Amino acid sequence: MTGHIFISYAKVDGEEFARRLHNDLESNHVNTWLDVHNIPDGADWDAEIDKGLQGARALVVIMTPGANLSAQVKSEWYSALNHYLPLIPLLVKDCQVPRMPLSPTLLFAPEKGSEEGWRV
Repeated sequence: MTGHIFISYAKVDGEEFARRLHNDLESNHVNTWLDVHNIPDGADWDAEIDKGLQGARALVVIMTPGANLSAQVKSEWYSALNHYLPLIPLLVKDCQVPRMPLSPTLLFAPEKGSEEGWRV
């Protein structure tokens, strides 16, 4: 299967989890796209985000209070929906989850150090 998993997050409170998720997925041979790994220094940030979304096969949104307030995260979310990409929201920190059109599943990320794994 071509494409990658685009990871969307708010830097203010989701970056650590986004980096861990990226590393875990990549170590399990899942191709991911994360801004800090895929946008070269000096590149046009918005153009690179658009290219990352265009080549994606799904979008994972790291749901945190900061993500709810981030115009960038919302922009990535709606861009994915407009391109009919599967949207996978991960509730990482307790927050109000916005209405999620076309996305019936909300996954809950385990607490740091938890051995429970993912739960739906």
